[in-house]
Amino acid sequence: QVLAELAGRGWVPCGVGDWAVALRSPEGALVARVCPFDPAYWAFVDLCRECAGNRWLPRIELAAGLEGGGSVVFLEYVAPVGHPVVKQFAEQWRARDADPEFVAVRQAAQRIDAEYRKTTPWWGECGLDDAHICRAGHRLVLLDLYCMAGSDLYQAILDDVTAVHRRIP
Repeated sequence: QVLAELAGRGWVPCGVGDWAVALRSPEGALVARVCPFDPAYWAFVDLCRECAGNRWLPRIELAAGLEGGGSVVFLEYVAPVGHPVVKQFAEQWRARDADPEFVAVRQAAQRIDAEYRKTTPWWGECGLDDAHICRAGHRLVLLDLYCMAGSDLYQAILDDVTAVHRRIP
């Protein structure tokens, strides 16, 4: 329903992932990430809210839960970057660069990962690879650092969907 309403208002598809669909606003400045189910994305929303204004993260305008467990998140538009930039950025992450804003994001990301790992069944990891580094305007940003253990979760659903529903309503 949310996808249909946004499309009816001129938003256009700009990405499809394992868990969500993204639509770009008519003026191009925002993206709506619409997802029927993705507990891991709330960790990223928490990170962006905790580090609001940090240049290494996209700006989130609105994040809302939807009936049935889905979500819609409106954030600034981000675009993919080329491999040489990604490699440099990943090395900076591992090297614990001295940039205070970068360090703040890294520390908050690791703490949030540890919190969700304790409370979210089938939690994946806090990862950094080519898919997590994007460009927002003229700056690099991190996107979607967290994930579920998708294959394990899918198998659990096939084995006993009722048991999964008990653990993740």
